[in-house]
Amino acid sequence: MADPTVKRPGPWAGWLDALAFRLPVDVILPVYRDVDLTRKALDALMQSEPVGRFRLILINDCSPEAEMAGMLRDFCQQCPHPVRLLEHTENRGFTASVNVGMRLSRMRNVVLLNADALVSPGWLERLNAQARANPAIATLTPLSNNATIASFPRFCENNPLPEGWTRQALDALCARELKGCSVEIPTAVGYCMWIRRRALRELGLFDERNFPRGYGEENDFSRRAAKVGWQNHLACDVFVEHVGGVSFAEAAAALQQAHGQRLLQLHPEYEQVVQQHIAEDPAARYRQRLLQAMATGRAGL
Repeated sequence: MADPTVKRPGPWAGWLDALAFRLPVDVILPVYRDVDLTRKALDALMQSEPVGRFRLILINDCSPEAEMAGMLRDFCQQCPHPVRLLEHTENRGFTASVNVGMRLSRMRNVVLLNADALVSPGWLERLNAQARANPAIATLTPLSNNATIASFPRFCENNPLPEGWTRQALDALCARELKGCSVEIPTAVGYCMWIRRRALRELGLFDERNFPRGYGEENDFSRRAAKVGWQNHLACDVFVEHVGGVSFAEAAAALQQAHGQRLLQLHPEYEQVVQQHIAEDPAARYRQRLLQAMATGRAGL
């Protein structure tokens, strides 16, 4: 039986999809804690792409750190890219915050980026190219050092950056060795998540009721997408460093447990499809190619 909450594509779907790729992507970045790391992530983003490739929607979700508001305002004054700063007067949580940003985006494709994710030059151009080449893609997740099924070099682990390697060098290696390579995955990983606007129009936004503060909202969206024929992909030609656990570090375990239970209630197949993906590990060959290239010293450090 078809899901009644899904809006089926109308006659203008293809035209709207083409329009989304002609518009700059909206990078939606909610902020809560850690002024220094947030500024580092913002600086990396600001330097990563030419002006005109993205617009930044920056959301201060009522940070408890007094210095955060001033830092964000100063950044907006200096940022050469179009930027919009939203300042919540009360903490609304990650899911509600990104939904605010996705509503503002209207017809644009979006990237949800955590404030502890560090990008490198050309990252967004490559994500856009992957999505443009495969109209079935709803979400894209880059490789990272700390992103469970998107982790490199060790799968499903929190890795330090390999000794002697910077995030920029690893990203450049991915771009050179794995251009256009991707594998289908059961769920996006929300630290850096490219989303097609057409999929958002059909599926709706993130589920604020069941996943109000974060953890599980991207998994739910990914499974809703997969059930109606969309695909979630790992973009193997992009590497984004992820520090991990900054905003919700003190509550992470409790949130993961509670939201994990809700996720299984909504998607009973979730654990099975994830375990099957881990067992098959289709990206293993690409990680091996990167390791072999690293061993030959072709990084250009």
